[in-house]
Amino acid sequence: MRVAIIILLLFILSCTSQTADTVKIGALLSLSGPAASYGQESQKGIDLAVEEINTKGGINGKQVEIIYEDDATDSKKAVTAFNKLVEVDNVVALIGGTWDFNYNAIAPLAEEKQITLITPQNVKTDGLTINDYTFLMRPEMRKIVWTLENHIKQKNIKRIAIVHYTSPFGEAILQGLTDIMNRTNGTIVLDQTYTQLGGNDFLTEAAKVKQSGAEAVFLDMLDTDLATFLKRAKETELDVQFISHGIVTTALNNMELDHNLFQNMVYFDYDTPASQEFTKKYRAKYNKTPNYSASGAYDSMMILAEALNSTSPENINEYLAAHKFSTINGEFTFKNNVIDTGEVFVQQVTPEGVETLERIIVH
Repeated sequence: MRVAIIILLLFILSCTSQTADTVKIGALLSLSGPAASYGQESQKGIDLAVEEINTKGGINGKQVEIIYEDDATDSKKAVTAFNKLVEVDNVVALIGGTWDFNYNAIAPLAEEKQITLITPQNVKTDGLTINDYTFLMRPEMRKIVWTLENHIKQKNIKRIAIVHYTSPFGEAILQGLTDIMNRTNGTIVLDQTYTQLGGNDFLTEAAKVKQSGAEAVFLDMLDTDLATFLKRAKETELDVQFISHGIVTTALNNMELDHNLFQNMVYFDYDTPASQEFTKKYRAKYNKTPNYSASGAYDSMMILAEALNSTSPENINEYLAAHKFSTINGEFTFKNNVIDTGEVFVQQVTPEGVETLERIIVH
């Protein structure tokens, strides 16, 4: 019996000494489900950053240990995973909340547990929860949408429709488009929502857009749904300017979709890394071009590492709010816990490939 107790104590001591040599960071991402491609890109960005940090000696001499949890694009699973990371794994900070509804489920818990949470992908919207312990690596969605204004003016678009998923993200797109229409004497002729992610038919929605007399339609949907809508548009002879967001990049990378459907589509992209250095490093490690929130996740990890090198885990949030940070992707400051600036590319799909129409800094 005495021997068994001694062995148990030695085991506990060995575990304690092992964890004392690492700094545990939790990464709560959507690695499966509809948002999997976004979460997987974040994971790659985090891993790239951790590799660099640990090669340079870690955080205050300790190696960084990332503990991943998959919320499967499910807000209830996100809550369970958050509690595990904080209460069982004892992480000192978190990166995650891939989509807005997943993030909103865990943001109040960050404040309750007083642990810093950085979300690489989410943009600021009226419906997004922000508190003293949560930080956004993307700017305000409404202002991102404003980057379409020059194109809308050039094409003299006065009547625009929107088909969007019921979410704070979709509502923010509507707000941004409404701002543009008000400034250009135009009109939102149709605000059409839907509630299912993936597998939609969109025949009725396409017909409504045509009936509205819209000259352009903004489509907020998954890549497969986007292809379905464009097929319906072709079937119903809906001849308008199609506009969307960075999901077009996903669609063009999906070899199962007919890429001819996306010709002439205009979209804004706030996920393209501004730094060629980051893109080069990412390609060298993964043999692919970075997408979605890969750069935002990389920067999140780098910013957390800098903060932890300078302050205690309990004061990370105060440090983030008060300091400027620099990574290979640029300089970052948080204003009211939201990144102060962001770079947005307005792009168009052409027969020769994707053409950048404008590159705009959003403040």
